[in-house]
Amino acid sequence: MFDRVRAVHGRIGSPGCIQVDVTDGAHDGSVGHFHEMWTRCFAGFLRSEDRDGAIAFLPELLPPGNGYARTVRQPDGQRVEEGDRWAQAEALCTVATAAFAEARRRTGPADRTP
Repeated sequence: MFDRVRAVHGRIGSPGCIQVDVTDGAHDGSVGHFHEMWTRCFAGFLRSEDRDGAIAFLPELLPPGNGYARTVRQPDGQRVEEGDRWAQAEALCTVATAAFAEARRRTGPADRTP
């Protein structure tokens, strides 16, 4: 299955939440699982014979009304999203870039750039 992926949905969740803040390091276990899955997807792409193809990494930036992100209660009682969505997108891209580099290491030299 991983060998056929050509679009990676960039969102990291945990067993208790569909989307978690990955910038604070508290969810390193979840990040590790997703890093490995993304690495396998990228490695499958790099091993493919479709040299003209592409693989997309799509970090998710849904609006707060969708209820995807975990919320935390502020001292004033207001509930706010756990993290900043733009910072999350950047963090997800960092994880994906590292996963692509690992995929390249596993598959050997390639003539593609991430």
